[in-house]
Amino acid sequence: MIYRNRADQVIRALFGTDFVQPSTARMTEAMAAAGLGGSESTARTARGRVKAREPYLASLPTAIAS
Repeated sequence: MIYRNRADQVIRALFGTDFVQPSTARMTEAMAAAGLGGSESTARTARGRVKAREPYLASLPTAIAS
């Protein structure tokens, strides 16, 4: 699946790394590393868009916050 929004691309990639839904901390860390800033709101919104597009990802367990 192709994501045109760069934040969505970064967040989608995280779903496959640990086989869990990425935590807000992990998402903001990845976004900052990609030069997209570290907004928690943007990260959570992107995660929501990714899960809406690929509903099966919502069945992955939630990551334990670190």
